[in-house]
Amino acid sequence: MMNPWFQLVTSLIAMVMIANLQYAWTLFVGPIQDATAWKLAEIQAAFSIFILLQTWVQPVDGWFIDRMGPRKFITAAGVLCGFGWSALAYASTPAQLYLFYGIAGIGAAFVYSGSIGSALKWFPDRRGLAAGIIAAGFGGGTALFIPLIAYLIRAHTYRSAFLVTGIFQGVVIAVVAQFMRHPGPEFAGTKIVAKGPTNVKARRNTEHFSTGEMLRSPHFYLMYFMFVSMATGGLLVTANAGPLVKSWGLAAAALTVATTLSPIANGASRIFWGWLSDRTGREIAMAVGFALQSVCRAITLAAGTQRRTTVSCTLPKAWRRSSEVLLARSCSIGLAVGTPPFTAAPFSH
Repeated sequence: MMNPWFQLVTSLIAMVMIANLQYAWTLFVGPIQDATAWKLAEIQAAFSIFILLQTWVQPVDGWFIDRMGPRKFITAAGVLCGFGWSALAYASTPAQLYLFYGIAGIGAAFVYSGSIGSALKWFPDRRGLAAGIIAAGFGGGTALFIPLIAYLIRAHTYRSAFLVTGIFQGVVIAVVAQFMRHPGPEFAGTKIVAKGPTNVKARRNTEHFSTGEMLRSPHFYLMYFMFVSMATGGLLVTANAGPLVKSWGLAAAALTVATTLSPIANGASRIFWGWLSDRTGREIAMAVGFALQSVCRAITLAAGTQRRTTVSCTLPKAWRRSSEVLLARSCSIGLAVGTPPFTAAPFSH
């Protein structure tokens, strides 16, 4: 149980279980609007509340998890995620929608910060790879559930999809939490065995920073700005892919395929960039990643005004259907969002 890779897998499973809370939301927007006649802005306000709570709760998570331990902390997170997401099935007013989705957002914040923190503790010498693998669970995990959610919505109702997936995800998180541990003081950490000349430019981030030192560092605010800039475009598409499909007159199948492909690109790129950062250094990996992100977004922006356009930098082949621009856009966002999960590594301990 105290094996680093075993602990990494438990954290990865927990992250996969919260992926739907963010990346599958767009599948529910249309059905909710059709069933309730609520305005689109009212429904999407719930997503904004979810994102705010999922992000702004995380700064206090570290304090709690160090005192409660990962087992109790992630168990509580599973309860919040399972209750909040499944309770959305019974939301009859926008206020209830905001409340239940907000509860799920707090639970997701607990799982995300707890899982990333655990990975960095167990892999102090391979933080980029460890953080990339865990972040990939969040970025790519929803690809496993999209077909099921789409089927439940189509064959039953969106309420059934909320209830079934919410209960399942909450239970799985609570179960894997029982096996989660932090390394003890005797843990020496994983070691990288060099197979060739050592790259002296790739810093191993052996420095540790307290919260106060982190907040006084200009690098922290630079990375925070980079994260916000990177995430904004991705979240806009994540939340509004469903309404876009409807407004463009595309088939519902286009949304299912797009929301399946995007997490795959998202998750794979998080692992790759984390792995690369351990070998080239964080700065080089981020510079290359953000440059590629800018190019891909510029290309998909141009492609969005045309139909039947090939976006070779993000797709393996040309899509020859009316949904190709949406798919290209989704895969590009997946690449972009997956670029820098490893930037937390210098400030972890």
